[in-house]
Amino acid sequence: MMGREFVPVAGREIAAAGAGAVGDVGEWWSQARCRGLPTEMFFVPDGDRGRSRLVREKRAKRVCQSCPVLRQCGAYAVSAGERHGVWGALTPMERAERRVLLGIEEALAAGA
Repeated sequence: MMGREFVPVAGREIAAAGAGAVGDVGEWWSQARCRGLPTEMFFVPDGDRGRSRLVREKRAKRVCQSCPVLRQCGAYAVSAGERHGVWGALTPMERAERRVLLGIEEALAAGA
């Protein structure tokens, strides 16, 4: 993914992931503030830990904070089970916590 342009959800079928609650992909992702920015701004390398990881995540979250589709993006990422990157100002860990609280994790594991 390094060096590629970040296009949130580009071309992905999200209907099975609860798109009804999130909205059609064409309704929100084209307005995302991150659209066109380098992918590596939102996806921290697996080996990146500690302070370096926190700095990268904080930088990505700053972009998200002023995004007009912040809520839709975060809702999509939680419901779709996105496991990587910062989506809707939420890190993978923050999204995992929300999935557990909402009971989504079990549904994803069961293939719902």
